Amino acid sequence: MRSKKAKERLHTSKAQLNSVQLHLQHNLAQYKLAGCIKSSAEVMASMNSALRLPEIHQSMVVMATEMQKAGLIEEMIDDMMDTEEVEEEADEEVDKVLLELNLSMEAALPSTGGAKPLQVEEPEEEPEPVQDDIETIQMQQRLNALKGI
Repeated sequence: MRSKKAKERLHTSKAQLNSVQLHLQHNLAQYKLAGCIKSSAEVMASMNSALRLPEIHQSMVVMATEMQKAGLIEEMIDDMMDTEEVEEEADEEVDKVLLELNLSMEAALPSTGGAKPLQVEEPEEEPEPVQDDIETIQMQQRLNALKGI
């Protein structure tokens, strides 16, 4: 019986020693965790002192306003470019200007016997034209190029 009781006391002692060992391991883990949190807090404090939050905030505000301006400008440009009416009006104005140029060119040109626009074809042998004629021919070529002739 004594050996049985001694055996039970040994098991109880062993269980208590395991419990104490687990408590010690738990306390050691908490101590290490506290050290890590302390060093983490120190690092965060040094980062906060290194960062200049007012300057960063001001830079971010300026950047946000510039991005808004760029967005508004882009929207305005897109609205202007997407409008087909504006393109049609621009085409009409170009046609009016070209028509006026054609009429003024015909009035400035010597009479050719018709109202046909002057089309320049280079003959094989042509006498050397006068300077005014060259400018007129060049302007007529540009006009025809603009009209797509």
